[in-house]
Amino acid sequence: AGARARAHAHLHGSASTTPPPPTSRSSNLTSTCGGPSRILGGYCRLAGTPVDKTFERLPAHRAVRIMARYYFIDAWEAMVGTMRLDRDVVWTQQHTACPGGACRAVSVCGREDVPDTIGTLIDAVRPHTAPSLTVTFGTHGMHGADPCDVSYGVQAVSVYVK
Repeated sequence: AGARARAHAHLHGSASTTPPPPTSRSSNLTSTCGGPSRILGGYCRLAGTPVDKTFERLPAHRAVRIMARYYFIDAWEAMVGTMRLDRDVVWTQQHTACPGGACRAVSVCGREDVPDTIGTLIDAVRPHTAPSLTVTFGTHGMHGADPCDVSYGVQAVSVYVK
């Protein structure tokens, strides 16, 4: 990983500077979860609503690498976390909080009766040459879900170009 990381130029950092989408039921889409660091989304913040950020005026490049941490919070039941680059899905992970009804983890944010999986690494490299890139995080299977029952968040979003 070290050689690959050196071959990429770090371009931008956290996506937490993205203003909340106007359709959000909350004017503040950041929270904390399992520590003092802020995450975009989180308990009672995001469920079925995607969040995105467009990076513009990228230098000439042949590929992009996106790294981020995804937070599965509370009552996930075979739902899917997603990341898109422009319109292409480049990362998905299905998650169930208590597989087979057995809860083996602990809750670190949100509801105390359902465990969370926080900080799941996303690391996606894709060919890309356009001068802008839109990174979108979201879910599948949560349309209409109450974010106080099931939610997600993202943190430590980095964009690299090569």
